[in-house]
Amino acid sequence: MTGSERQHNEAKTTGSRLYPVYSATTVSIQGENRVEDSFRKEWPSPVSDADGLRLGSVDFVITEKCSLKCKDCCNLMQFYSSPRNADLEQFQTAIRNLAAAIGGIDKLNVVGGEVFMNKRWADFVLALLDTFPTGDVVVLSNATILPVDADLEKIANPRVSFQLSDYSKQGVRQRMEEFTERLERHGFGYKVIHAEGWQDCAHMRDYGRPEAVNKQVFANCCVAGFYSFQDGRLYPCPFASNAAALGAIPEHLDEAVDCTAAVDPEEVRALLELNPPAACSWCPGRPADYKTNSRFSVVTPAVQTRTPLPYPKMR
Repeated sequence: MTGSERQHNEAKTTGSRLYPVYSATTVSIQGENRVEDSFRKEWPSPVSDADGLRLGSVDFVITEKCSLKCKDCCNLMQFYSSPRNADLEQFQTAIRNLAAAIGGIDKLNVVGGEVFMNKRWADFVLALLDTFPTGDVVVLSNATILPVDADLEKIANPRVSFQLSDYSKQGVRQRMEEFTERLERHGFGYKVIHAEGWQDCAHMRDYGRPEAVNKQVFANCCVAGFYSFQDGRLYPCPFASNAAALGAIPEHLDEAVDCTAAVDPEEVRALLELNPPAACSWCPGRPADYKTNSRFSVVTPAVQTRTPLPYPKMR
């Protein structure tokens, strides 16, 4: 079974942990088309085992730069006016500090922006492989930029696979066929997600909801339990990390574990036990059933904007 096939399982269980897949998404696993329509309904508490506290899934943001500018990007890339690449040396130090405080991570997602806008992307992948001896490393891309052969050779490892977003139905110019052929030539597993509809969730403002409602929003969130690592800090979710980087939420909502220095494992546990994270109060919500939930809009994927979108800065 390839790395990408392992990721495709509707749910995989390790002990008491259950990991999710996105709902109602058509995917191709190296040429085979099928529909994923299941989603984890209950989010487990942080789990300790013999190796210590483990995290299920973490997005490692290595660049804010993107080759596209999708106006409804859920990771908020459309708002960055001066996007930056992550600093490799700071990244290496921070992930070592994080690794020393936890028992491991099961899925390490390398994300942007567009990962290949960072010319040292392969060095970030190597850093994750070296620092975390277990767990699948998944490189996410929009397949508009081809990785060079030398970089693919550098990261050759059965733990590494790729997840590609297909926007061909939306008329976006991509290099999907060349990309997948190159991955196959180098022996990498991959998954292609065919975009069919996005959540209308790329908004940042104070929704003024009571705490009980924010808890419900978090309980129904399709990325609850998907942590994000950005600028040397571990955040409860991608919205929280990017909204903080943009200065789009007040500083008192910025809940994160600083990994640029030694990390206390109890700080990580406290982050994982947030219910809800404070940033939820500024997020419209991302329900797993958004395609059938009449309270939420579905938008056309990958609609482009020529310039960064404006937003009110809160700090």
